[in-house]
Amino acid sequence: MKKFITITLFFLLACGAAFYIISMPRNTISVQAVAGVIDLTGNDFEMNIFRLDGEWEFYFNKLYTPEDFFGGKPEAGSIITVPSSWDEAGYPLHGFATYRLTVLTNEPDKLLLIPEIYDASVVWINGYKVFEAGKVSGVEQGHKTSVRNAFVNVRANQQYNDLITGQFEIIIQAENYNWIGSGLNYSIELGRTDVLFGDAGMRRILTAVFIGMLIAMFIYHGILFMYRRREWAYLIFALFCITGAIRFTLETNGLAVLFLKNGLGAGLAQLHTLLFTIQAFLLLMFTHIIFDISFKSKIRLTIYGVVFGLPLILVSLPYGVITPYVPIIFIIPLIMIFINALRSKRLKDNLYYYLYVIALAMYIILPFVLFFGFANRLYMAPIAHSLFLILSQCLILSISYTETKRREEEFAEQNRLLDSFNRAKTNFLQDMSHEMKTPLAIIAAGIDFTDSILREDNVDIKEARETLGSIQEETQRIGRMVSGMIEMASMDDSSGKRCRVDFAMLLKNSVEAFRITLPDKNRLRLEIAPGLPDVYVESDGFNQVITNLLTNSVTYSQGDISITANLNGKYITVQIADTGESIPPGLLDNVFRRGVSGTGGTGYGLYICKTIVEAHGGEIEMQSNPGDGTTVTFTVPVYGGQEGAHLT
Repeated sequence: MKKFITITLFFLLACGAAFYIISMPRNTISVQAVAGVIDLTGNDFEMNIFRLDGEWEFYFNKLYTPEDFFGGKPEAGSIITVPSSWDEAGYPLHGFATYRLTVLTNEPDKLLLIPEIYDASVVWINGYKVFEAGKVSGVEQGHKTSVRNAFVNVRANQQYNDLITGQFEIIIQAENYNWIGSGLNYSIELGRTDVLFGDAGMRRILTAVFIGMLIAMFIYHGILFMYRRREWAYLIFALFCITGAIRFTLETNGLAVLFLKNGLGAGLAQLHTLLFTIQAFLLLMFTHIIFDISFKSKIRLTIYGVVFGLPLILVSLPYGVITPYVPIIFIIPLIMIFINALRSKRLKDNLYYYLYVIALAMYIILPFVLFFGFANRLYMAPIAHSLFLILSQCLILSISYTETKRREEEFAEQNRLLDSFNRAKTNFLQDMSHEMKTPLAIIAAGIDFTDSILREDNVDIKEARETLGSIQEETQRIGRMVSGMIEMASMDDSSGKRCRVDFAMLLKNSVEAFRITLPDKNRLRLEIAPGLPDVYVESDGFNQVITNLLTNSVTYSQGDISITANLNGKYITVQIADTGESIPPGLLDNVFRRGVSGTGGTGYGLYICKTIVEAHGGEIEMQSNPGDGTTVTFTVPVYGGQEGAHLT
């Protein structure tokens, strides 16, 4: 739960930061005009951009040019608040009008950003026509639609119409017969050339990045759909992303004009509504699938049919019928699916789906925020509610990938352990099959022979006892052999038991414990060089090495046994020498192999010693010359911080 809370907080912070970076204007100040005049004198243009908002002069159904204002106002107009659509002030949506604003400033050279003015416009500054989009004619038959924005240079320090130096006049003719909003829906911005260009350029780049993100998510989910057993959720989200990319691209400067009434398509209003409808429907289907929500409810299907059928009907109607509030009806099915998602079992099984639910809630809430007062405050309002969904899906995919890799690592570790157990089992069975043939054959033959003796009339008890003694020895040897095999099977990984050890003390304790078992305790001579460093070993393992080697020396030698330990560079070298029988040359090369014994032993003692020593990074060898006894030498690396990287 702590991890989930951390990821959720990170998700919200990341979404908030991305939303602010993409949508929120930077260094932008909204200065309010009063009665058609805005005073910017004394303001700092060094880093700031000013929005020319507030009260503009407004003349509805009048198309005035600068000449009409030379002698004063041609007639008593009205005041309208900018930015807004003039139908919000009670005027008809379709028609034409003239806007006028006087700007007072002591900044000589500036740049003006003229936004999209729906759906035809002409702009004059200080009597000069500086911008025109489409054709404003005053009648619908002569109207020509075009929507674009542009940067316009402004020089205030010039004489115009007897106005004082330092002010300039903006006159805008706007005409709308096609769009869902009319007039100045967006703020006109004023600033220095470098500041305004830099800000607009950065916002364009960020918007392009977001569109690129949508395209990348489209490609990625399309690939997932093709290679993940045709999971429909991936295809639906891929279509959601590419539909959003198309919609946002069409709303970007210069591309929307291709889809207007007099362009190549069915009109921007219809196209925008169609794309928004498709995107909302795809989001609904995606949520249904990932939360396993049933489609069987007739009430739900009826609501879906009405909500998504209505916009499709409106798309076929003439311009102006579609209102900006049509997309709000999509809130109904989205709220329904949001409630179903909260009640879904999938949400309880995977807490990280809460990130998607949070993003879905933002997708539902933000249209209300945008439609009722904040759309004009954001650079690209549609990005706001889609951004959270895209980021949530990115984060969920990242978490899913991480969890999948973690499970793969766990499965790999389990497979490694299973392989280890399987090898141990195979070796155990092979050794059992190979090593027990002879003792079992001896036992079987001895039993048959004893049985035949006992069946005779004159039983030779002595011979029967000797045979039973041989059987007992072979039985005990099998027991020792099985113990050795089990011990080998349990030695595959003892690295986790290693720790820093005083090797001199380990060696001394092992030798003294073994000395107790000897009748002649003086047979063992131990010499340890002073100042031996610590080692990083599994203590029980090396205690077993020392005990096994001493057991061999005592068994095959009647004389003294010497144990010496010295430091040799980065290794401690231990030698165990006896004066007993030498090992035949033919056997010496194979004495450390599993199951090899020249004296009837199990053949596992020396193999275990070799395995333990080499697992710790040391070496072991044996020397034996006729008449000189046998010397076993093994090395152990000195301690060097091996906790961070076990020796293998």
